[in-house]
Amino acid sequence: MGAVKFVLENPRRESKGYIRMRIKLYPSQYLRYYINEKVSPKMWLAKKNRVSTKHPQHLSINKHLDAIERQFSDARRDMMQRGDLTRDSMRRYCDSYFKGKTADRESVYSDIDRIIASKDKSQTKDTTPRKYRNVKNKLVAIAPDLRWSDINIDFIYSFIQSMYDDGLATNTVSHHVGTFKSLISEAFSRGYTTNTIHLNKKFKVSLKPVVNTYLSIPELDTLFNHSFKYERLSNARDLLLIGCYSGQRFGDWHKIQTSKKVSYEEKEYYQVTQEKGGQVVYIPAFEKLDELLKREPRYTSNQKLNKSIKEVCREAGIDSAFVKPKYTGGVTQDIEYKKYEIITTHTARRSFVCNCLTLGVPTELIRRVTGHKTEKEFRKYVALSSLDGVKLFADPF
Repeated sequence: MGAVKFVLENPRRESKGYIRMRIKLYPSQYLRYYINEKVSPKMWLAKKNRVSTKHPQHLSINKHLDAIERQFSDARRDMMQRGDLTRDSMRRYCDSYFKGKTADRESVYSDIDRIIASKDKSQTKDTTPRKYRNVKNKLVAIAPDLRWSDINIDFIYSFIQSMYDDGLATNTVSHHVGTFKSLISEAFSRGYTTNTIHLNKKFKVSLKPVVNTYLSIPELDTLFNHSFKYERLSNARDLLLIGCYSGQRFGDWHKIQTSKKVSYEEKEYYQVTQEKGGQVVYIPAFEKLDELLKREPRYTSNQKLNKSIKEVCREAGIDSAFVKPKYTGGVTQDIEYKKYEIITTHTARRSFVCNCLTLGVPTELIRRVTGHKTEKEFRKYVALSSLDGVKLFADPF
């Protein structure tokens, strides 16, 4: 049985009754809503949930009911996928659909502000508000008086082109388009709009393959043993290596502490509760990681550290050429960098993954340390080139 069905009010009466829509939210949980259609009980087919062919307007009424069923089945599925399927959210959507109580006559931006405000109040760490604000600013730049009804596939294409005109890379555009799609879906779920453009399969920009670098084990040894003239650079080097030897995100480096060491079967591990997702992981207490932590490096902001570690790698001689493709508006351009120019704090996590793979550590064991929940997410961190694979072959000739 479908999630949306129609019943007639007081079917035993002789007078006309309103058709009532019943939406199944969850098992034994329903929302009932009257729609603006009246039918005589004699003209109602209870088993089919439709008007009898004897009714003079049965074609138009049944067509209308078919459209409502499709619309609300889609809305229910969308809300369920977003985890926002409640009586309140569905009732608001019903009001917007049947009574016109919708923000479609108002600026899109007031609704975006309401969504952002609700996300800001969340108890969990969430980057969604920042992403929504970025998209809102880009929309304001091209459409200061945007309304929900203005957003169609042509507008989406113009939004995409405006970002390309600003010089944004294809993958950056793809992320912004995905955020905009999520924003519309959120507004739809809350009943702010009945626009279903987010369901359009053309509403996307495909990601391009990303080529990233990592620090190999010999390069890590070079950094570890290098003597820096300035304490600032020594401190930055220690922080970078903590990330390379632990496989954790920058936001979790400060949580790796000697006071959180645990022992298991005569081996020691650092216990860390990750900021993202709250997953508890255990990091092997490698000898070099122990030594780095004993130095008690000073933690700084991600932005400042990204600048410092480029200096660190440059001074240590990590300056081999690295070609990285850049995709902009369907045009691919290969750009050559010195390796130190593209080192960031996230390179550390990628280096841990790639070095473990080259050493033959099973993927499942690596994921237990890094905290990657899926193979798909894990594979994004693999920066091994085709040369890394070829060099493992012996000469067969």
